[in-house]
Amino acid sequence: MHDMISFTTQPHSVPSASLEEKKIIDLINRFIAQSDLNRPFEDIEHNVIRHGPQVSYPAFAMDKEREKVKKRGGIVKVVAEPGEFPVAIICKGKWIIANDIYELEKFYNKVGAKMKVSWRPGTGNPGFVPNPEKPGMARFSWKK
Repeated sequence: MHDMISFTTQPHSVPSASLEEKKIIDLINRFIAQSDLNRPFEDIEHNVIRHGPQVSYPAFAMDKEREKVKKRGGIVKVVAEPGEFPVAIICKGKWIIANDIYELEKFYNKVGAKMKVSWRPGTGNPGFVPNPEKPGMARFSWKK
């Protein structure tokens, strides 16, 4: 899952590890369990959604896995980035496909949500830079 956007106030990404995030994850898994008997809600190992969205990964890793991040030489680059495209979006019951980062940005703009700075195209701050000593890992990059 790339992101969870709440429309309860100004559209925003749901805070990581919040009750709202857990409620959404549980709701999705309950609906899946109703139509796929091989994925009972109570059997967490078979839940489709088992953690928060990708958008929260860098902050989660730095907050909850700081020592692992240091040991690994950074955060997993492909998880920190917006992901491989196309991505499916469901918004208020309507399905949309974003074929690239620009279409994803267009969706965020259309619903009035802010796209994560490190995901925005053309910002001049990619957010992360590859760690040349650890392939597949990235370190934080700050705009100067």
